[in-house]
Amino acid sequence: MENKAYADMHAHRVQELDTDKRLLYEIIQEAGEIDAGTLHSRYENQAQDPVARSARRKYLGRLGDYDLIDTTGNGKGKRYLGS
Repeated sequence: MENKAYADMHAHRVQELDTDKRLLYEIIQEAGEIDAGTLHSRYENQAQDPVARSARRKYLGRLGDYDLIDTTGNGKGKRYLGS
């Protein structure tokens, strides 16, 4: 029962994401694990109107707060993991 509740909550949070957060989330999920530079590059190639890197970092922090992604490392060594 607990796993279903978690899965339902996870699905609801993903559904509620705006366009840029959803794109970042989808890139990370597709990769499984991705470094920050590659993530930003893929985002810039796929987004119709890319937001600034500072906004993306804020969005990535929110995705982590929502338990939709995990991170390891920091700075240039930061990696994002699908959860």
